[in-house]
Amino acid sequence: MKTTRLYALFAIIALFYLLQACGGSGGGSGSSQPLTTSAAPVATSLAMSVNAHDASRNWRSVASSSDGTRLVAVVEGGYIYTSADSGTTWTPRDASRVWIAVASSADGARLVAAELGGQIYTSTDAGVSWTPRAEERSWSGVASSADGVKLVATEMGGLIYTSSDAGITWTPRDEERNWMSVASSADGTRLVAAETATGQLYTSTDSGATWTPRNSASGWYSVALSSGGTKLVAADSTGRLSTSDDFGATWRDTGVSSNTWAAVVSAANGARLFALAEDGAVYTSADSGATWTVSPSGVLWTAVAASADGSRLVAVAQGDQVYTLTN
Repeated sequence: MKTTRLYALFAIIALFYLLQACGGSGGGSGSSQPLTTSAAPVATSLAMSVNAHDASRNWRSVASSSDGTRLVAVVEGGYIYTSADSGTTWTPRDASRVWIAVASSADGARLVAAELGGQIYTSTDAGVSWTPRAEERSWSGVASSADGVKLVATEMGGLIYTSSDAGITWTPRDEERNWMSVASSADGTRLVAAETATGQLYTSTDSGATWTPRNSASGWYSVALSSGGTKLVAADSTGRLSTSDDFGATWRDTGVSSNTWAAVVSAANGARLFALAEDGAVYTSADSGATWTVSPSGVLWTAVAASADGSRLVAVAQGDQVYTLTN
């Protein structure tokens, strides 16, 4: 059964990347909001320090404490790695699994990690020890409240699951969809989830009990949320980057595009935004997406996380190293 789910998930992911190469799959169903388009000014040659750490591995996901000191990263077909010195040194944790996603509490003590086709695992000691939770599913994303008590996880081709007791018990939510990414506000009340097949974004104001369809596109890939849960940034498979200042009620196309976005992340205030492209470009905004600065890095990014103030980034790439970025 586990093997069947894995094959199904791999087929869905392969189809998703095929659609990206073909320019997307068309509009999604459900309600959608008007999308205002504006060509955002983009400056070049941002002075950004990029430092490589650890070894080349198939890094899949990364998360950070609010101060950027405690970091956690997972390897697809490898271990969980933690750092207590802002990424300078890394320690392998738990067992080798097909890790797909990881999230952290604000203090970096409570962690949650999802295994592709396996279980969800939680840690209360900054990753030293891990406890298996939930059932084996085709997990695609996880997110955590600042205190690490409220968690949300998405299943590719399945449901959304929420927990209000740090992962001990889980409740299925919404409907079966091809969920790709999920993000949470600091208090865990406001959530946003991205669906890749029909291209719909969904938001929740009650910790995932109910969901509202929002902006549709050609398949959302990555989404991030400010700590207050008001400001959003999202990237889709057509290369479009969009922002919202009202929790998804209305959206603005920033005019910034990439052939393929790797991941987006937001500082706590939602003003500082970062979007990493798979071609290595790092886009930065200090005004909630009104203007952007781009810096080439030469790294084929996979995932990114940021400190609460946005001054420290940690990013990973499959078959490459862990990188810390400061500006």
